[in-house]
Amino acid sequence: MKRRCEGDLAVRCSVDQDCVDASVAGPCLGFEALEDVSLVDAFEPAVFTVNKPKLLCPPVDVLAEPGGLIDSEVHMKGYQLKRTDRIKHTRQTVLVDDQFGLHVLQTLKGSMLLAPTAKDLTGPVAAPLPGHDDYKCYNVKEVKKRCTGDLVTKCTQDADCATAGGICHVGHPKGLQEDLVDQFDGSTVELKKPKMLCVPVEKTAPVINPIDHLTCYQIKRSDGLKHTKVDDIHLNNEQFGPEVVSTVKEQFLCVSSVIVP
Repeated sequence: MKRRCEGDLAVRCSVDQDCVDASVAGPCLGFEALEDVSLVDAFEPAVFTVNKPKLLCPPVDVLAEPGGLIDSEVHMKGYQLKRTDRIKHTRQTVLVDDQFGLHVLQTLKGSMLLAPTAKDLTGPVAAPLPGHDDYKCYNVKEVKKRCTGDLVTKCTQDADCATAGGICHVGHPKGLQEDLVDQFDGSTVELKKPKMLCVPVEKTAPVINPIDHLTCYQIKRSDGLKHTKVDDIHLNNEQFGPEVVSTVKEQFLCVSSVIVP
């Protein structure tokens, strides 16, 4: 969204003083890239520039799964990452377990920072209290025809894994449908292949829970409907401050996952 005063989104601004001059409450909302941000996770330490947000991830109820929403208040806001320390990422091949099964994934590069964020549809909102991990998301590709007991061993059927152990991973099944309900919309989507693996990351505070990860699947709406755009969503987190955004369309379903040793 273009720069607006938080107290009156119809008033444009460049700096906070513009809001004062217009006799409306500030600050002047807008994201400024943050350079030389050190991120440390289980795969690597690295330095990035954090660029403008591209994703808003509200908690979602996957109707086919028991338990409902884990935390209805805290969302995750996704910021683009650009690596600046001139060191190339060393690809990692890992076995990931989530509610849709086992997946052999290879990391490609760090692409997104997810920050715990508060949301309000009516006006400014306070940042969430500490106690939630940030996540660094890696673009991934799925490695097919590998034994889950030894990710180096190639296979075409489970019998090929008799020595290596596990089963022959043949890839994410096609045509998997899920019914989803979040605070903005309800939809039926087709679950495409995994696109990101998000790991807890140390940015300004140590990691709280190093075990829980997120596997993010690309999704495509399959109910014949279009997402109804939601405007003027007030967001805030303690790292990057307040901002107002609008939704565009659904892109990913991120589910809890663990890396199998």
